[in-house]
Amino acid sequence: MGLHTGDVTRSLLLIPSPVLGPSCWEPVATLARQQGREVAIADLRPALETDGPLWPEMVRLARAAGRSLPSPVDVAAHSGAGALLPGVGAAMGGSVGRLVFVDAVLPPPGGAHRYPDHVRERALEMAAGHDLLPPWLDWWPAETVRRMIPDVSIEARLREDI
Repeated sequence: MGLHTGDVTRSLLLIPSPVLGPSCWEPVATLARQQGREVAIADLRPALETDGPLWPEMVRLARAAGRSLPSPVDVAAHSGAGALLPGVGAAMGGSVGRLVFVDAVLPPPGGAHRYPDHVRERALEMAAGHDLLPPWLDWWPAETVRRMIPDVSIEARLREDI
């Protein structure tokens, strides 16, 4: 598998879904490093431990992860982290290169991001009265996980992260 990066002089900040840890981006980071890019992977999980609003803290964590990278920095976000990209781009200012959405939530054209009612209802059902959702890999039947992630070592790393 190849990674088309265009200009390999750009650094790369990878932002995982807020329900996954950094290891989900590690295969991409490895490929990008092999092509000469400097790479950082954000860890948004500490935001879940704060009492304040999640989104500003997640933007802060993402920006902090990319702070040591040389400019310009391309920023790629996966899944729910896509909604953070405008905030991360603004926080990074002139150091940001491209913003890349990878199977990601698109931010609304204006106002705050809100999940559709059916997504919120499903999340409440999965949480079953707890404050947090179950680990992401437990959202799916085992056979679905095997099809999505056939490499058991990658699945194990993901489970350690979440």
